[in-house]
Amino acid sequence: EIGFDARTQMHQDNIDVFASVTEVGDDKLRVTLGKLSSEKPMNLLALYERLNQLENLTDSPDKWGGSDGIGGSPRVKGTTLSQETIWETMKNFS
Repeated sequence: EIGFDARTQMHQDNIDVFASVTEVGDDKLRVTLGKLSSEKPMNLLALYERLNQLENLTDSPDKWGGSDGIGGSPRVKGTTLSQETIWETMKNFS
């Protein structure tokens, strides 16, 4: 996702769900997950729960979360999950 027209282009390219990843150092990532329409079948709330389980963050105040439209990784510390793990987990929820 690059630039202010990125989400418009994703819609034109029939991309329904996205992950925006930023490296924040020390093998950590900051990840934003979203879907372009509330009618898309991916349950982001359940996805956050699964990612929290994978990262052992279910009882942490700094964990994966957000709404069923957009959310992401822990805000303070980021995530130590690999991009591949996040992608594979997302594919299981689509």
